[in-house]
Amino acid sequence: MKTILIVEDREDIAELIQVHLEKDGFATLLASNGEKAIEILGKLKVDLILLDLMLPRISGMEVLKIIKSHPKWGSIPVIIESARSDETDIVEGLELGADDYVTKPFSQKVLLARIHKILDRLSFNEKVFININQGELMINRESMEVVANGTLLLLTSIEYKLLELLALNEDKVLNRDFILEAIWKDDAIVVDRVIDVHITLLRKKLGESSRFIHTIRGVGYRFSSRMVKS
Repeated sequence: MKTILIVEDREDIAELIQVHLEKDGFATLLASNGEKAIEILGKLKVDLILLDLMLPRISGMEVLKIIKSHPKWGSIPVIIESARSDETDIVEGLELGADDYVTKPFSQKVLLARIHKILDRLSFNEKVFININQGELMINRESMEVVANGTLLLLTSIEYKLLELLALNEDKVLNRDFILEAIWKDDAIVVDRVIDVHITLLRKKLGESSRFIHTIRGVGYRFSSRMVKS
């Protein structure tokens, strides 16, 4: 059973969402403010966060920043709730790493569809083979082999780990702190610049398939097979 954290200060909305999610087979946790949400994340396992941007004391945007910069919480998918007129907030939220958004008032069916889409995508992470763009780029997670346009690539261990991490989190912005924690763990001598160097080397080896790796200025990197490289 997947657990969803609902961060919503309006009790009536939170309870309505909770009822629909639990009818659909999810376990739920409720937080009426950002402080409570952070407290819950520190104690319990959460599979997805539904985050209202209009929260008391700490705004939803600040909560999102805290979540996405945390080495353990950064990979938890987040769906943000926003008023229809807050397009700027939606764009900012997506740039900070939110996976999707719903605009208020929203249909519970739409919300459930968005949640299932994200969780279905995450189940992809358990697959042994990752096939990108109809075989243009293929990753064998058992043998740690990567084939790009029919050519077997000779990647270093770090290059492979970077590519796998990015591909498993397709369409998500991974900040540098998260990447450092995931790849280098507790190695205190590693700095942000090291990531950029390895990404540059990885892109050279990927050739045309390097277009899947996008630099997000001042934040980190995103892997996407659907986006046009800017």
